[in-house]
Amino acid sequence: MKIKRVKKTAAQILSVPETNSEILFSYETPVALRDIGGDVYYRENHFYSVTTSKHVNQFCLEDAFPVESKHWKELLGKFTNNNPLIVD
Repeated sequence: MKIKRVKKTAAQILSVPETNSEILFSYETPVALRDIGGDVYYRENHFYSVTTSKHVNQFCLEDAFPVESKHWKELLGKFTNNNPLIVD
């Protein structure tokens, strides 16, 4: 799977072309996901720091579906073809 950095900011946005998605990372933790094809945003339903929450809000705008933590890895696996570098 080819993964490339889209934009370098305090948070990292990585593109996953094979699944037409983007993942927002805070340090090494995936915190939000965009399904580009469906133009749908997902965010883990977990509170992070104020700064990370700000980045998630900027990435997702207002239209993000909250995903319970217990289902977050499963959703990430779907959009990353279960790439262990992203899901674990």
